[in-house]
Amino acid sequence: VVYKDPDGFTLYFVEMTGVLRAFINLQLWMVGTRKPFLFHWTVNVTDHVKANGIFEQLSFQTISNQNKDQVINELLPAFSLDPETTIIDWIRLCYLPKGGLVATIMNWNTPRSAINETSAMNSMTISVSDVGAALARAKDIGMYLEEGEKPAYKSMPIYGNVLVARAFLEKGSCPIEFCCFSNQQPLGSLQ
Repeated sequence: VVYKDPDGFTLYFVEMTGVLRAFINLQLWMVGTRKPFLFHWTVNVTDHVKANGIFEQLSFQTISNQNKDQVINELLPAFSLDPETTIIDWIRLCYLPKGGLVATIMNWNTPRSAINETSAMNSMTISVSDVGAALARAKDIGMYLEEGEKPAYKSMPIYGNVLVARAFLEKGSCPIEFCCFSNQQPLGSLQ
């Protein structure tokens, strides 16, 4: 089932079967997560080698890697893609050990991954205890920062004013926000 949330992001509801279902149920039980849950976030990149290295430096653990000869194309028709002509150069599934969310890093050949307006919305948020330190580390590991980027308070639904900073996986594409939920400002005091 496919839905659009109020922000325009596409949400797919997927039910796993067989061994994969058993594995996921075990993982959910181990971390105390209930269903439904956010399973994975797809990050489309133009350079999977660099992206994989950055995700490793962000402490993501690799679950699996598939090159273009190992990618299973049977799900592509659900996305209006032809499994005969679509070529995906690389897929990596990885996760943060304390997070439970799986990041799916994909480097497409046909159609080719591109940096454009849509890829700038291809973002994720990682909760950290020190936004300034996370931003400095992001720069050190090769992420791109916009001119003058620094931690600032941002008003978020439910959470109120939280400290946030952003770095890009690729220049102009795939922003990753670092967010601290424990360093909040009272509502109405947003700078």
